[in-house]
Amino acid sequence: INSGGSGVIYKSECKYCKITIALKRPKDCLQNQNFNSEVEILRNVQGHPNIIAFYGVTK
Repeated sequence: INSGGSGVIYKSECKYCKITIALKRPKDCLQNQNFNSEVEILRNVQGHPNIIAFYGVTK
């Protein structure tokens, strides 16, 4: 979908749910710290109608 200083975002489809998802991959360790902060924010605001759904994180 896009790439930049913080990493790459890919468009994919969940093979189990058959929904379109965005996969975000941090560029490096420094960006990984920012990514972890973003994950915490997304976890805390789940359920808000203006926030995208968060499904999880994996390495």
